Amino acid sequence: MKRTIAIAIALCGLSSASFAQFVTFIGAPQDDATARADVCERPELKPLHAAYVDIFHLRLHPLTLDDVGKIFGPKLEPATNWTSYGGPKHPADLVLPLFAPGDQNRGQLVLMLSGVRPTPPTVDKRHTDIHAIGDICYVECYYGIDGEQKETAIIYFRVDDKFVPLASTNDFYKRLDWEKAKFDTLNKSLDAHIPQTDLGEVEIPVVVMRNHPPQPFPEKHIDLGGGTTCILGASITGSGEASFCQVGVVKDTPNLDERTKSRQEEDFINRPVGPMSFSMDGKFYRLTPKLVDKLQEDIR
Repeated sequence: MKRTIAIAIALCGLSSASFAQFVTFIGAPQDDATARADVCERPELKPLHAAYVDIFHLRLHPLTLDDVGKIFGPKLEPATNWTSYGGPKHPADLVLPLFAPGDQNRGQLVLMLSGVRPTPPTVDKRHTDIHAIGDICYVECYYGIDGEQKETAIIYFRVDDKFVPLASTNDFYKRLDWEKAKFDTLNKSLDAHIPQTDLGEVEIPVVVMRNHPPQPFPEKHIDLGGGTTCILGASITGSGEASFCQVGVVKDTPNLDERTKSRQEEDFINRPVGPMSFSMDGKFYRLTPKLVDKLQEDIR
């Protein structure tokens, strides 16, 4: 199930009925566009690229709109519908990392977002917020139609007195050293502000949606402690290269409204099934799914 990592992640708040896309461009004005385009595929950037993508899936994905504000502080820009404007006003000291994922065409990051239009009377609440992560970085969150679920997020670095603009490819290694130091500091900050309980490898029953008649959706119960239990399940849709896996988690509660609001999904589209994270009752967890047909026993 090898896949290529894609930056645009379709989350549970977005409709899958349409494949329409909205395109926006993220510039890097401090750098020479030609030099940036020349270095963005260098092998030294690949592990940083993968770690950058992991930050979205393992750190930012489970954060709600309220969580982002509580953890990183007030947004710097008013909410703006990203389908009707060219982009937010970025702080002057904001720098797009060389290893940011996506198509860096002509030195710009080409960001592909959902162009699905909501069906009336649904209100389109898509917007973008920028938050500062101390004096290290900025995080820019793109929220979907419901205004709550993130479609994607971008991490930027903040300029300091050691910053090296990429005026030519000769600046690559000095710039790389600066970005590595910034990235290491960012990861330490995220560890401190978004602590996660690692559940390790967890067997999760999977249903193959292409089977006829459809199989009952299987469930896996995990006791998270403190009186909280969650339910996990997985499904595989499509076949061959067109197949993808979705892992869902909800709170185990008889309160239907609370159960529905707690639902979170991780879509493994264009990437192999791997570590994922979720939040439950204000706490954060990560696990590595192991998809199985039958379970031995629940984790308790």
